[in-house]
Amino acid sequence: MLQTRVGYAGGTTARPTYRRIGDHAEAIELVYDPAVVTYEALVRRFWTLHEPHRPSWSRQYMSALFFADAAEEEVARRVMAEFAATRGTALHTELIGGAEFTRAEDYHQKYYLRRDEALMREFAGYGERDFEDSRVAARLNGYVAGEGSSLRLAREVESFGLSAEGAARLRAVVARA
Repeated sequence: MLQTRVGYAGGTTARPTYRRIGDHAEAIELVYDPAVVTYEALVRRFWTLHEPHRPSWSRQYMSALFFADAAEEEVARRVMAEFAATRGTALHTELIGGAEFTRAEDYHQKYYLRRDEALMREFAGYGERDFEDSRVAARLNGYVAGEGSSLRLAREVESFGLSAEGAARLRAVVARA
């Protein structure tokens, strides 16, 4: 992932916030390099990361996959049909096109990383928007959240530009996961 952001999508409320979400759903925006990972691969991963078999208890937390254009819609519908065929139960995931994404409040961005004071020191001097849009912050947030292996970290930790203390802290966090 090049960038990740959390926010709100799929509704009609102007300028949604966590306290005034209206009919939006909480959503994640992914910015990725299609030369590295395809949209189809991301959609397939999506189906492994959520529970689509139960109806959502609120629109805010609904199961939804947002697509940007007709090509993405075709992929989303095809992969959803393949997934449904292997499950034998109804899927309660909405496919939604053309939804505007609104960033959530700053304190929601990079939630797991923000809880690690030692790693947050690596971003001293960053403005809020620079931190939110940072590829390194997105990668570290994923590792702190438990996504990623020690082997993968070993291959890429040097590319993060962390201090020796920051790299050691990240290794320790991943080793505990």
